[in-house]
This record gives sequence, structure tokens and C-alpha cells, in this order.
Amino acid sequence: MLANLLFVLLLLLIFVSNYLRGLTLLWPGLALAVFAICLLIRFRQVRKRNDFLGQLKSQRRELRRGSTVSVDGAVLRYTTLLRAYSVSVGIVFTSIEIPTSFRITDGESQLESLWYSLLTLLTGWWSLTGPVQTMASLSQNLGPSGTKSVAELIDSAYLRRIEAAENQEFSESSAT
Repeated sequence: MLANLLFVLLLLLIFVSNYLRGLTLLWPGLALAVFAICLLIRFRQVRKRNDFLGQLKSQRRELRRGSTVSVDGAVLRYTTLLRAYSVSVGIVFTSIEIPTSFRITDGESQLESLWYSLLTLLTGWWSLTGPVQTMASLSQNLGPSGTKSVAELIDSAYLRRIEAAENQEFSESSAT
């Protein structure tokens, strides 16, 4: 996050410097606009993914008992396999990884995987750290690491941390 902030400040400095010297504002302005759009898309996707995980968390008891639940219009069971992809976008000094929301995997759909991999190949390597992040995104998109079961998501350390924080907040509020 700090690298992204520093990059935005650098782009703003270049933009202002070009403006004061009477140079073209097209390229620094374009880089700033693309970076801002990528950050907004990433923010939206991360929020959407966290909302999905929150819904899973709220229905974890039913899922653990073997019930079928509906989350974001998808019918899920404890053993349902979900797939997530990512797109890496490299912009000069920094890279942004944009995750997708979870989708039910049918095990045979390679078209989506190839689509996100192609996007990553086109946009990911344009920064200093881009090649490394591009390879990581390609590995996730084309390999099995992007596939998780509902059980793995519910029992993940991420949800356990959220649950512990909520329990602590609840115990603090009930103590007063």
C-alpha cells in the first residue's frame, strides 16, 4: 500500500512538473488515470470477495452440518469447489494484483483461466516487479492453487481472525 501511495505521489509530481514546464500532460496523466482505475477495480473486487467470505462465515454452521445454502445466487455445500483468478497489472514501479470473486468450478472450464492469464500476460510485466508478479498470477490462474473448497474458506485462518476479533469486541461491549 505504501508503494502505491509513493507511486501516486511520484506521478503527481511528474504531472505538475510537466505542467509548470509547459510539457505535454498526456503520458503522466494517462499513467495516473490507468493507475487510479486499477486501484478502484482492485478495491471493488476485494470488497466483493470479502462480502462473499462474510456471507460464508455467517452460514458456516449450516454448511458444516451438510446443508445447502445460497450465497450471492450460488448454491453451495461444504464440499463445493470454488475458483478464483487474478490479473496482475504492472505500471512502471509497482504492480497491482486484481483478484476475481469466487466462482463455482466445473473442473473443465479452461476458457476463463486462459482469459485471465492472457490479460495478465498483456498487462503484468510493465513494471520493475511485474515479471515476478505476472508469474505468480499465471501460476494461480493455470494451476490448482486458485481452487479452494468452501470448507477451506470457512476454516481458513483469515475467517478465524475475523471471528476472534468479533468475539473480542462482543465480550468488551457486553462487559461494559
